[in-house]
Amino acid sequence: MKFRVRRSVEANVDTVANSSVVSSVVQAMGAVITGDDDFGRTQSDAKVSEAKDNSTKVLGRTRGVFASLVNAITSGGIVFIFVDSLSSVISSRRAVVLILLIAALMVYVFITFFIKKTYLVISRRIVLETRTYDAVPPGKFMFLLRVKRWMKASWVLIVNNVYEILWSLTIVGIFVKHFSYMLVPYIIAENPDMKANEAITLSRKMMKGYKWRAFLYGLSFIGWTVIGMATLGVVGVLFCESL
Repeated sequence: MKFRVRRSVEANVDTVANSSVVSSVVQAMGAVITGDDDFGRTQSDAKVSEAKDNSTKVLGRTRGVFASLVNAITSGGIVFIFVDSLSSVISSRRAVVLILLIAALMVYVFITFFIKKTYLVISRRIVLETRTYDAVPPGKFMFLLRVKRWMKASWVLIVNNVYEILWSLTIVGIFVKHFSYMLVPYIIAENPDMKANEAITLSRKMMKGYKWRAFLYGLSFIGWTVIGMATLGVVGVLFCESL
């Protein structure tokens, strides 16, 4: 049951990562890359107008600096603001697009490794503690910050991901190494001071003889994954809350 909760949390994080906000930003970047800025700006303005029309008194998005910032991000308008700022100092369109792509890659890496994947380490810590304690305080969501190991945990996950990418270039690595390294987040959750290579080596040793069982475990969630995608993550939320 605990592992199902953790699996549902992962699915919900992935759902957030693929939200309409990301879609809007990607569409805006696509318009810039293809040179169709006018169409992209029109779409962005339309989304801002729709957000203002649907705003409430409690969560208003029509006035103020914060509302303007939220609208710019959720509509993809932040991309055009960034492009306009670069264009004011750089005359080359190709250079502007290249800088935009580099900036987008840096933001993606930061969100993926320093927020999303690090949060999954925290979720594993919570799962492990729920096996021992009846209740886990909300403060545990910030335990990596409290022990000042957030950046170190992120670095371990980056190294782990690099190893997986390199191994994926081989036939054996595609099917085996993912399961060999799957305990790294658990190990870091319990031992945040451990070095990257130590955690990866320990995970490999602990998974020896258990990779096939891990594969079957992941396979058992295919049905939930398909249903979750069909319902835009709603089933994942309900399944998690029901447990």
